[in-house]
Amino acid sequence: REYSWNGFEHNVLYLNQPGVGFFNAAFLLGVAFEYDSRAVVSDDLDADGRPDLLVVEYRTDSMSQRLRVYRNQHESGNNWIGARLVPEARGESIHGAVVTARRGDRVWSKPVVTGDSFTAQHSATVHFGLGRTDRVDSLAVQWPSGEKTVIENPQVNRYREVSGVVGPVR
Repeated sequence: REYSWNGFEHNVLYLNQPGVGFFNAAFLLGVAFEYDSRAVVSDDLDADGRPDLLVVEYRTDSMSQRLRVYRNQHESGNNWIGARLVPEARGESIHGAVVTARRGDRVWSKPVVTGDSFTAQHSATVHFGLGRTDRVDSLAVQWPSGEKTVIENPQVNRYREVSGVVGPVR
């Protein structure tokens, strides 16, 4: 028999308030569930620039799991840019690549992490919220092999597919 350690503990979802910090907006956004959420990942399933949530509900009574998809319907009016990473050689992992967007002296940067959720894996997509910034000077991918792919003046409010040589990790 299996038990839930903290069953009925509400989930949290932190929302960034620039200059103030983060606050728990789970109740306001309707995602403060009491069920056991063993796996959570975000991905922009409909490519609208608003990352959606995929949550796996784990039921200890029936030892079953249920996938729940929560579509992000929050209209912010802000700009964004994203990159979908594709290794040139089939089967290679993009884990460890770093994606960077630049606009003047402003820099957005994220490492590609795929396994930070229990029993789940994120997609090979990186998303940056740009706020009111309406363009970026460059979008770059530093691959684990040491190679770098740079796209100059990419369009905002869309995803770019970026391929590169992953190769042996340096």
